[in-house]
Amino acid sequence: MIAPSIFKPFTDAYHETGQQVHDWVLNRARAHFAADAVRKARVTDRTRFATYRDACRRRYLDIVGPLAEATEPPRAETTGVLDREGYTIEKLIFRGRSGLYVTANAYFPATRSETPIPGVLMVCGHSAEGKAAPKYQRVCIDLVRAGFIVLIMDSPSHGEMIQCLEPRSGAPLAGINTREHGYLQLAASVLNRNIMREFINNARAGLDLLASLSGVDAARLAVTGNSGGGHLTQALMMTDDRVQAALSGCSQTTREKYLENGVRAYDGEQNYYGCIPAGLDYDDFFAAFAPRPVRIGAAAHDYYAIEGVLEIFERARRCYRLFDAEDKIDVCIADEPHGYTAPLRRGCLEWFARHL
Repeated sequence: MIAPSIFKPFTDAYHETGQQVHDWVLNRARAHFAADAVRKARVTDRTRFATYRDACRRRYLDIVGPLAEATEPPRAETTGVLDREGYTIEKLIFRGRSGLYVTANAYFPATRSETPIPGVLMVCGHSAEGKAAPKYQRVCIDLVRAGFIVLIMDSPSHGEMIQCLEPRSGAPLAGINTREHGYLQLAASVLNRNIMREFINNARAGLDLLASLSGVDAARLAVTGNSGGGHLTQALMMTDDRVQAALSGCSQTTREKYLENGVRAYDGEQNYYGCIPAGLDYDDFFAAFAPRPVRIGAAAHDYYAIEGVLEIFERARRCYRLFDAEDKIDVCIADEPHGYTAPLRRGCLEWFARHL
C-alpha cells in the first residue's frame, strides 16, 4: 500500500479535466472583463457617458443587425373583445416592422379617462401559452386595474406565433419556444445576424401601436417583461428612446457570473455572438438607459446569479449618479424561483405608478 502523503505535491496541481474547455473560455473572457472595467471607470461625466451610451448602442446593433423603420401608420385588426370586471380585453393582430404578423391583447380600463394615461408594453417570456399564460395575464390585470392601458404581445415561437410547422399535420416542426429559437438562429448565424432583430422589430411596432391606442399618452410609455421578455425589454431600452420606464425581470446577471455557473446555454435570440470581446455586458443595457427610471427584477433562487444582479445594479447606478438620479434605478428581489411572481408584479406596479 502506498502512503497517501506520497501524492501530496501533485494534488496541488489537480485539475478537473471535464472542466478544461469551460475554464479556458472563462479565463479568456476575464481578460475582456478586466479591460471593460477600466473603460467604464473612465465614464466620469455626462459627456463621457453620452459617448459610452452611443458606443453601447452601436456595438449592440452590430451584433443583432440593422433594425427596420416604420413605413406606415400602425394598424391592427380586432378579432374579439372580452368584458371583464373593471376592464376589457381586445384581441388584436398587427404587423411588425419587418412585415411579420403579430398577435396581441390590449387591456383597457372599463372607465375611460378624459385625459391620456400611460401605456405599458408587456413582452412575453418563454411559455407555451404566450400572452395567455396566467402569470402574464395577472401582470396585465394588475396594471389595467391601476389605471394603465396595457398591450401584451406574443414573440416568435410563443403562443400563437409558432413559426415553423409541419406542412401536413400543422404540428411544430422544431418544437416551440427555446427549441424553435435555436432552430431559427442556426440559419441567422450563417448570415452573421441574430433573430433578436425580428423580436425587436415586432416589439417596436408594438410600441407604435400602443402609442396610437385611444387614451394612451404617447409621452409616457413603459416596457416590462420577464425571462426571455426581460431580455427583449433590455433590447428596447437600448434601441428605442420612446421607452420612459422599464422593469426587466429574471434575465440578467454579469456575464462573468453566468460563465462561472457554467450549467445553462442561452436561447438562440440571446446568444449575442462576439458580445464579450465587444465589451457588451448586462449592466450596459441598464447604464445606457440613464437617467430614465428602470427597476431590475430578480429572483433569489434563480440560475441568474443574484451576486451578479447586485453587481449590475451597482455598476449601472454609477451612471445614474452622473445625473443625480440614483432614485431612478432600483432592484426588486423576490424570495422566489425564476418567474414573474407576485413580488415582481407588485414591484412593477409600484415602480410604474411612481414614475409615470
